[in-house]
Amino acid sequence: MTAHLAINGYWLRADQLDTYRFMMGLYEAGRFRMAELEVWLRAHAVKRG
Repeated sequence: MTAHLAINGYWLRADQLDTYRFMMGLYEAGRFRMAELEVWLRAHAVKRG
């Protein structure tokens, strides 16, 4: 995911542990969907430069 963001000119502004907990929380709740990820990514991705 981080590589995809970097290729498109973004950085992920999130701690690795927080990111892991978020992803695992979605997975364990059966909510691991793009719509769920998109909201989080928009809140944590910042444009480079």
